[in-house]
Amino acid sequence: MKTLFVFVVLAIAAAAGYGAWYVGTPVSIRQYPVEVEIPRGAGFRAALEQLERSGVGVRPYEFEILARAMGRVRNIKAGSYEISRSEEH
Repeated sequence: MKTLFVFVVLAIAAAAGYGAWYVGTPVSIRQYPVEVEIPRGAGFRAALEQLERSGVGVRPYEFEILARAMGRVRNIKAGSYEISRSEEH
């Protein structure tokens, strides 16, 4: 029983560490500026697919887990978006 408890604690710590790393790692973008069109009625996964096709390197599985944990999956808005390089380095 003690071994199982230690394993569960280590698994939770590893997941938390990975989550912290994922949140702190910048998203890779092939070329700036990036234009993304989210069509009306598109769901969360469809929006993620549009981001990937546009050259935004999101990890869909991890991004979806993060969005669900934050309660933001339903906050997707249709429209045209442009992602430009930040002037801060």
